[in-house]
Amino acid sequence: MKFKILRQSRIPACAGRPAWAGRRLWRKDSKFKIILILILIVFSNVFSYGETQRERLEKVLPGSPRIDSFKFIEEIGFYEVVADGRLFYLSRDLRFLFIGNVIDLRTLKNLTSDRIKEMRRVDFSSLPRADAIKISDGKRAIAVFTDPECPYCKKLHAELGKLKDVSVYIYLFPISSGGRNKAIQVWCSEDRVRALDSAFNGGRLKASLCEGHPIDRNLSLGQRLFITGTPMIITDRGEFINGYVRAEVIEKALAR
Repeated sequence: MKFKILRQSRIPACAGRPAWAGRRLWRKDSKFKIILILILIVFSNVFSYGETQRERLEKVLPGSPRIDSFKFIEEIGFYEVVADGRLFYLSRDLRFLFIGNVIDLRTLKNLTSDRIKEMRRVDFSSLPRADAIKISDGKRAIAVFTDPECPYCKKLHAELGKLKDVSVYIYLFPISSGGRNKAIQVWCSEDRVRALDSAFNGGRLKASLCEGHPIDRNLSLGQRLFITGTPMIITDRGEFINGYVRAEVIEKALAR
């Protein structure tokens, strides 16, 4: 079976990083690069993976990121590594690291995309509604992970207002450098819906803080769902729609 590793195609979305990437100690994707390097160092002489190695790896890596899995995939001849919402590959001898999509050239199937979809399976009813801002009501429903500082999120927000008979739950998911404070201000406002509209339309938000805001919980939730960019839509059937799309595209997805 022949395979090829390709870069992801460009999607109308704001590039994101895992939740831990927002910490002051790490800028841009430097932490992720360090994680990759340390994985190679730690496993340079290890050819089996068990709980002891997992614990050792998690202790060595900065910030103690969660290592979800590390296993050899016979079909493609690589190790598959899932860590902090990222999926990447290591060669059998643990010498080479691959980041990107693995394509089966015989079937043209994107094996990486299929794997992420498999891991992303979500029961819509299990999403914490208390951590979302509900901006509309309807028989159907979607959840939207959005960043107040993301231009594509702004474009999508305008499209959400065109949906008919759809309950829209907004999860504030700030992955941009300036999005966190604005997201907290939106949540802590007396009228969250109006504050969200104002944030996307360039209006001023009152400087406000409150205890128990869900921003960090939302970041953790998005990380578990492999959300690394915004906006991201989840339909009530558990389908993911990545990036900015028009209202009619959402309507068609809900009608399937």
